[in-house]
Amino acid sequence: MLFMDICKNMQIDPLIISIPVHGKWYDYCEFDINERQNYYEKINKTVQSYNFKIADFSSHEYEPYFLKDIMHIGWKGWIYFNEAIDEYYHANDQ
Repeated sequence: MLFMDICKNMQIDPLIISIPVHGKWYDYCEFDINERQNYYEKINKTVQSYNFKIADFSSHEYEPYFLKDIMHIGWKGWIYFNEAIDEYYHANDQ
């Protein structure tokens, strides 16, 4: 939250990107899907409380190639990531 406080104080309007966890891996580790949903909701509520934009990719937990491994964005994830940044940039380009 320190990052968002600094952005707010400096009048910076960031795009926060919420990367999902690897669904199959977290299922294997018995990290409950409901707990993961609570985690994603907490992120969204926090970002929204600052009135910042969020690109929420939590629905991609099980999408093949969205993640390269258990934590790094894969080639498919980078496509979504880049599109979100491009849309944000052009929506704020004046």
